[in-house]
Order: sequence, then C-alpha cells, then structure tokens
Amino acid sequence: MRQFFRITGQKSVYIASAFVGVLSGLFASLFAFLLDWLTHIIYSFNLAHAEKTFFFYPDHGFNLNYTLHTAILVLLLPILGGLLSGVVTTYFAPEALGMGTDSMIESFHHKEGRMNPRVPFIKSIATILTLSSGGSGGKEGPISQIGAGLGSLVADIVQAGARARRSLLLAGTAGGLGAIFHAPLGGALTAAEMVYKEDVEADALIPCILSSSTAYLVSQKFFEQSTVFQLKNSVSYNYQEFPFYFLLGFLCYYFGKWFILFFTKVQSIFQGWNFPNFIKPAIGGVFVGLVALLFPEVTGTGEKFLQRALNGEIQAIYGISGYFALFLFLLLFVLKTVTTSLTIGSGGSAGVFGPSLFLGGMLGGMASVIAKVFLSVQVSEVSFMLVGMGAFYSGIASAPIAGMIMVCEMIGSYELLPPLMIVTIISFTLSGQISIYKNQLLNRFSSPAHFWDMNQDIMSKIQLQTIMESFRRYAIISYDTTITKLEKLSEEIHASDFVVTDKENKYFGFLSLRKIKDYHESRNYVRDFIIVMDITDTTVPAVPISGTLKDAFDIILKEDIDKVPIVRNDGFVIGYLRISDLFNIYYKFIKKN
Repeated sequence: MRQFFRITGQKSVYIASAFVGVLSGLFASLFAFLLDWLTHIIYSFNLAHAEKTFFFYPDHGFNLNYTLHTAILVLLLPILGGLLSGVVTTYFAPEALGMGTDSMIESFHHKEGRMNPRVPFIKSIATILTLSSGGSGGKEGPISQIGAGLGSLVADIVQAGARARRSLLLAGTAGGLGAIFHAPLGGALTAAEMVYKEDVEADALIPCILSSSTAYLVSQKFFEQSTVFQLKNSVSYNYQEFPFYFLLGFLCYYFGKWFILFFTKVQSIFQGWNFPNFIKPAIGGVFVGLVALLFPEVTGTGEKFLQRALNGEIQAIYGISGYFALFLFLLLFVLKTVTTSLTIGSGGSAGVFGPSLFLGGMLGGMASVIAKVFLSVQVSEVSFMLVGMGAFYSGIASAPIAGMIMVCEMIGSYELLPPLMIVTIISFTLSGQISIYKNQLLNRFSSPAHFWDMNQDIMSKIQLQTIMESFRRYAIISYDTTITKLEKLSEEIHASDFVVTDKENKYFGFLSLRKIKDYHESRNYVRDFIIVMDITDTTVPAVPISGTLKDAFDIILKEDIDKVPIVRNDGFVIGYLRISDLFNIYYKFIKKN
C-alpha cells in the first residue's frame, strides 16, 4: 500500500500537499469548534471575561459587579487551565509546550521536517485548555504546529525524502493557517516566510498554496463567517493621513521591540526556575488571573473585543475620546503584553499572532487619537487599527508579506493595502533581525535544509588565507581548563562548541558540550574534578590555512559542529571559522560576482 502512495516526483508532492490540506482543514475546523464550545461553556458561568465585558465606564467608574463565586472562578480558571495544559504537554508531547511555531521552524531547519506524530492531538488539547480558561494567546502557533504535525505524518506515510518532507511540513502549516484564519493566500505566504528573517522558502511555495487553498475550501463547509472580522462600513484612507501612518510604523517598531524583550525576559525567568515544567503554566496563570479581575479584555484570544472595537462599539458605548482614549489604548497594550508573556512564556500552549493583532490594533488606535487630539485631523480609527494589526506582526515576526496579506484576507478587503505596505515596511526595516521566533534563520544560506544547494565550485575558489579577518578566537581553550571554568566561559560568550589547544597553542581536539550526554547528567558532581582534556574529541580534524572554504564546510557537515579550527602547517591554531560566518562569506562572494 505504501508503495502506491510513495513520492516519485514533484507532482507527487503536489498531490500529497492537497491531501495534507484536506486533513488540515478538517482538523482546524474541529479545533475551532472545540475551542468555541468549551469557551462558551465557561462563559455560561457569567464570568467577567475579555471577550464579554469591559471594565471601565468613564462616566460611571469601575464596573466590578463580582460575586465572591465569580471572582474565585476568574482567578482559578487560568491556573487550572495552565496546570492541565502543562500536564498534557509535559508528559505526552514536550514539543507542544509554548507557542508552537518555534518548534515547527526548528523541525524544518534541523530535523528534516520530522515531528512527533502525537503533537497535533496533544497540541490541540493543550491549546483549547489554555485559551478557553482565560490564558492570553492566539491560535496561530498551535495551528501551525498542528498542521505541521499532519504534514510530517503524511510524509511518513508516503515515504518522503528530506526535501519533500520539509515541503509537506510547511504545507501542513499553511493549511492550518489558511483554514483557521480564512486566509488561503495569507496562510501559504506566512508558512513559506516565517522560517526565515530575510527570505522565503520558495521550494515549498506551491505545496503551501495547494494545501492552504484546499484547507480553506474544506473549512468553509463548517464556518459560518467567510472572514475573521466583519466590518460594518467600508474602510478607506486619504493622503493627509499618511504622516500619521508613518508615525504608526515607528510605534510598531518601538513597541514591538519592547514586546519581544519583555516576552523573552519572562520566558527566560520561567526556564530558569527550578520547578517541574507542568507547574510553570499554572504559576503564569496565577498572575494572569489577577490581571483578569480588573482587566478582562487582555485575556483570551481577544478576537471578539477587537471585533467590537472595529465596529466602534467600545467608543460609542463607553464614550472614550481624547486623552483618556490614548491612555486606554496604551494601558491595554501593556497589559496584553504582560498576560501574553506570562501565558506563553511560562509554557502555556498558545500563539503570538492573535495577541499581535490586538497589540497592533491598540497602537493603531493610539496613532489615530494622536492625529485627532493634537492636530485636529479627522481620520478613520478603524483603518489605523487594521493597518497596525498587520504591521505589528510583520515587525516582530520578520514576515512583511505575511502580515499584510493575512490582515487583508481576514477583513475581506485589499483597500488598505497602500498604507499597510508603507507602515509594514517601516516596522520591518527598523526591526532588522529582531524576531519573536528564536529558531528563525537569516536566509536559505543559513539553513541546513539548503546546505547542498550551495555551489561547491564557488566554495572551492575561496581561499581561507584571503578571509583571515573572519577568523575568531573567543571559543579557544587550553586542554588543562577545568569544567567549572569552561561552563563560565560558555555562558559568557554563549558558545557550546570549543577548539581545544595544548600548552603551545597547537591543535589538540574539539569539544562540543551539545554531544556529551553523560556530562550534562552528572556535571554537578564531577565538574570540579574533570578537565577539558578528559572529554575532548581528538578525532575532529582541523583545516590548514592553505585550504578552501569548501574544506571547512565539509568538516562542519561531517562532524556536525558549528565552527571549524584553522591551523598553520605546524598545527598552531590561527583561529576558527563559524558556520554563520562561512555562509556570509559565500553570500557576499555571490553578490560581488
């Protein structure tokens, strides 16, 4: 049976991609139904929740009509949801912890597109538990990982090779995104773009389009709405608004950078805590529950609150305007950042795309208020909010095309594309290589998925002695160094692979902390008694300075190391060449020639 479905060429990949799209569409529809169903059950308790109420009335003060029973539930639900989610992921599929997109990206670059087949099911359960209980997050990360898991599963069935497997992995991601966000083109472009900071995975673009469009068509049989957001009035823009769109671009960059720094800090704090992983999401839920008591708007997915804001209901019902509106948009941005970081950073299962729409919408609201209050210019607040939604995600995810197209398809209109393009490019360009996704690589030249795409003849023309300015010496250690000193140096320079020399600075061997299994398990007991010489691999060769870039590349591939030592004829270590520097040298050489 397997032989019948086996991948035999590009057409087979396309057929398999369409099949992945069908599975992703069905799974995404079931996922959305279960999430809405459980959320509705929780709403039936009449909880004050982000998507149900608003905490402040300017004319009447705080609206805190909590009973003791309701207040306890508001506090306990994020804790309980976090605990259940943590237990499910920790014990059944640890890869499902956190936002999900990063795991998918890592699988693409470093695992030949392989994923645990249990991930789609475990990730679905964990995400539903997290979001329905009031955790702050979105559906993008989970559905990316769920779809990717389905793509990897199909790749196993059809016995796909590494290249086809990676394409099917992204096809599954595209299918999940296209179905859940009603965005067939946006889902395809997002999946192909999110794996790099400055590139697009062109090999997988057609499989992604096939899968995303198929999944979208399947999902339309189950979803009532054709778009995620329904706009009461058509959106538009005029030229006098463009200076404030430029301002919005800078706001998206500045606050996006702050969001990433805060998110990363919270994540590192939770990772450093000596608690079992399944408890950490519950600890994050404690703080989310406390915020939810006063500010329920910043918990959950935030989609319904955004819908009300786009409809003008928030402004009309609560009469917010002027300086209070500016303060309120900023406050909601800060608090949504806090609750999202606590939910996902602690290990809760949710994505950042949904929160980024909320955050970008608040920044768009701020920009429109600034125009109205300070310069008395009449602008479309809804238009600014929508542009901010797309531009903010583009900046924090290094995905400019994806952010623009996704928002346009989520509202069913391309009317705002001109200002959206301008604001997005400003946000993306200023953000540089900052990204919320840690496993994103710069471009195809940086990815192991494309190592064999590099022209070996070109690499053979580049002599090492002509690029000595690229050699480094930070990760060079003597063989009599103790493990304690090695650990300290590793933390200081953020390196795990080291070039080891003898007392005369001649090459002795190579030490990779990543590969030493027993060392990590017993280092607390023996690190003061072991020196580097005892755990060094002396079989890893060095490259003579007379060699070429290809010689260095071959050793890196064969030995699975991230840097290669460069030596003189007498064995004296001149320095080492990192794999990232090797790619940059190759890329610059191509551009010059």
